[in-house]
Amino acid sequence: MHLVFDISFHGFGHLAQSGPVANEIQRRIPDISLTVRSSMPIESLSSRITFPFKHHPIASDVGIPMLSALEVDRTQTAVAFGEFHAALDSQIEDYAAWLADIKADAVVSNVAYVPVAAAKRLGLPAVAMSSLNWADIFAGVTPPGVERDRIHSDIVRCYQTADLFLLTQPGMFPGFHVSLERLPPICGTAPRQPDALRRLLGAGTAQKLLLVTLGGIPTTIDLGAFPSRHEWIWLVPSHDRPPGRADMHAVDTLDWKFLSILGSCDALITKPGYGLYAEAACSGIPVLSSDRPGWPETPHLVDWMRANSTIRMVPGERLLRGDVADDLDRLLAQPPRPAVPALGAARAAELLIELFQRRDR
Repeated sequence: MHLVFDISFHGFGHLAQSGPVANEIQRRIPDISLTVRSSMPIESLSSRITFPFKHHPIASDVGIPMLSALEVDRTQTAVAFGEFHAALDSQIEDYAAWLADIKADAVVSNVAYVPVAAAKRLGLPAVAMSSLNWADIFAGVTPPGVERDRIHSDIVRCYQTADLFLLTQPGMFPGFHVSLERLPPICGTAPRQPDALRRLLGAGTAQKLLLVTLGGIPTTIDLGAFPSRHEWIWLVPSHDRPPGRADMHAVDTLDWKFLSILGSCDALITKPGYGLYAEAACSGIPVLSSDRPGWPETPHLVDWMRANSTIRMVPGERLLRGDVADDLDRLLAQPPRPAVPALGAARAAELLIELFQRRDR
């Protein structure tokens, strides 16, 4: 069987969901052939997909243009979607021709809508899978009007051709009818090894390890203004690490996988986003998070975290300028909550294989 997995590159949350599902399918169908279509670097894809695959390095959607990790470029979003949809039918036709050329048997998209519509034109099984959908995100970040309504309707019609929409939790329910299956969280996890990480960093047993990351979209953050305390050790991106801060270590230069670092720290400082929220919750790691006003997915993510994990919210401008000491104290004083089981990948693989086999009969 030749499966195409289309993975959006709007941050890394789409890969955080897709990688474990692809791995679980391969575990159950060892001889499956996988092609990943994504503009994401192959190094990133290979960090979460653990078996050989072919990479087609092309984006199938425009995502949402961002001014920073916290702020949408609303004007450019309207322009980009308008240009993309002016040639939507040819985009679908071209994708369908590519699927036919590579002899694909099924398509899973996270969460571009063109691959779903293209697969259905060929009569192939087509599944959308994500914590969000571009129809409702687009409508939520662009001004009302005839053009917005037309594009929203186009996107919805594409999604509605899917055999299934697998909604991962935490996630936002589609505001339109689709054949929906709700899934538990999908994410990778790693064994908790805080003592080993402290030894690597030369940290004391009483010191707290604090991981700072805002995901894959560049954002100006003043790490030099973050509080300096003997009991706190910061793990930060190397490109943002300020000089002269011996309490700050560049996380991307450590000889540890990111999930192992996340699973071994004492708190995560981040922004709302599926991947980091789910990975923290499923590792039992408390989260100090900026807000993300105007992003339609935010209330769904935050509500789920409050119900299932430990989270404290701060205004984005305060986090970016390093005014986090009091909030971190309060977060770290809360009793720990158990890790949420990451059961979604197994359930997704089960549903997908069942669909593929049913269509083969």
